[in-house]
Amino acid sequence: MFRSNALTVSCCAIFNAAFPFIIIGMIWNMVLAYVMIGMAALSVTGLIAGLCLNNKIPQSSELKDFLLDLGFPYALALSVTVTYFCTDMTDVLPLLWIPAFFVLITVAAYVMKLKKRA
Repeated sequence: MFRSNALTVSCCAIFNAAFPFIIIGMIWNMVLAYVMIGMAALSVTGLIAGLCLNNKIPQSSELKDFLLDLGFPYALALSVTVTYFCTDMTDVLPLLWIPAFFVLITVAAYVMKLKKRA
């Protein structure tokens, strides 16, 4: 990244994660596309703020590790979304609980790690 601080790293990860969902939304569901375009626009705003406030925002190696660990649930959610739209399924919610469970486990592990350090 340009200047590595916690805000720029997280906003860049959100921006990168939004692109596949924007493309999926443009193909199958414009509501999904509009929501993800809004998220991408907010992340660009945060990225610009992070670049402007570089010296005031600390770096966070824990945040970088956390974002890397969220890669598997993200890939799983992306796969579920593609499967939902390609196969004309009627209900995607039961399949999205699986990536949500992995996100919950990841968040809980990092919270326990931070509490143990403090």
